[in-house]
Amino acid sequence: MFEYLVENIDVFWAVFGVFLLLAELILGAFFLLFIMGLSAILVSVVVFLGVTPDFISQLSLFSFLFIVISVLSWRRIKGYFIDKRQHYNNIVGSSAVVVGGDIEPGKIGKIKWSGTTCNASSSLLIKNGSSVVIVENIGNIFFVKEGKE
Repeated sequence: MFEYLVENIDVFWAVFGVFLLLAELILGAFFLLFIMGLSAILVSVVVFLGVTPDFISQLSLFSFLFIVISVLSWRRIKGYFIDKRQHYNNIVGSSAVVVGGDIEPGKIGKIKWSGTTCNASSSLLIKNGSSVVIVENIGNIFFVKEGKE
């Protein structure tokens, strides 16, 4: 079997690609093995057509395809890794202090939470120096209400 794969390098690339695709299904390696498997299968097709005769050019093509497919698919798959709604969830419910002036309704003001100055907004007027509770976070703005934890 091994001799057959060495003699028929296009079959080797196809088997290698299928192996990587199956490994992705089993391990769930964040699309990395999927993209590598897809690249290997494409190299298999190119080798079958006789375009890349030597192994170095095949490895170069495999690397090139891996990079190109990764870059082109990043926009689609990055949502699986980055969830903007999950940031700062441990802060919700914490208390902070209004600094740098009053927070006017619908406008951005400043609060100090855990020694850090952050952007904040409220639907009500909150005076400078007042204690507030963080009730929600959207992006880099904390929505607050007057009161303590």
